[in-house]
Amino acid sequence: MEAFLIEEGRATEARGPGVGVVAERYIVCTGAIHTSALLQRSGLGGGRVGSGLTLPHRILVLGRMPDRLPPGHAPGSYLVEGTDWTISAADVGPAFYAAHSRGDAATLAGVLGDWNRMVPLWVTVPEGGGSVGLDRFNRIKVKRDEHPDTLSALQSGATMAAKMLLAAGAVEVMLPCDGPATLESDRDADAFASRTLTPAELPMVCQTPQGGCAIGPDGVVDETFKVHGVENVYVADASLFPSSAGPNPMVPVMALGELLGDQLLY
Repeated sequence: MEAFLIEEGRATEARGPGVGVVAERYIVCTGAIHTSALLQRSGLGGGRVGSGLTLPHRILVLGRMPDRLPPGHAPGSYLVEGTDWTISAADVGPAFYAAHSRGDAATLAGVLGDWNRMVPLWVTVPEGGGSVGLDRFNRIKVKRDEHPDTLSALQSGATMAAKMLLAAGAVEVMLPCDGPATLESDRDADAFASRTLTPAELPMVCQTPQGGCAIGPDGVVDETFKVHGVENVYVADASLFPSSAGPNPMVPVMALGELLGDQLLY
């Protein structure tokens, strides 16, 4: 859907290219960026819609264990929190790693051929202060503030992730950066921590954006998940968070959906 048709404080139709949907209630679950854009195109949510976007930046750290591991990601579901970063289990496969690797062909082939010994960890640093808007062609435009500390926070988190993997028995740790990127000891990790990196040397991905339609009396959505100023449009996704809920907000989003479902049914 691209926009709602609004008449007398109610959404009467949700419209997209060549399609229209008519319903008594509309529940928007399209994520932080697309929900913000949908409400803006519909003239809903006021001046706060699209503001307060958090963009979590991530790098993938790999530990090569001495023996083959059972299928799946790192054991358990855990989260290690630092001052500016989090470390969590990464449920990714070799294709994802290949798409984001900075190693040469020989190094990449060695990792992919030995994937059943690899333990991948995410290092995540959330950046606040972003926003979602529309350009003059009504296309989505995402802005982010400059955060000089993001790179150093990712480097600090990667150092800790490397030490965790080495303490767990990894024979080497691989980092997604240029230059010496294979660590075999805490001394190597400390040497990496002291390097001066540029953004081009430590590529990152941005996943699970959050915020843009904050819940609350001064936000975009009220405590019943209804968009301010319209009777029958509700939001239940990661756009409701006033800041980052963590590296992967799936469980909080599921909880929001269950709360809204209970409210509408009972």
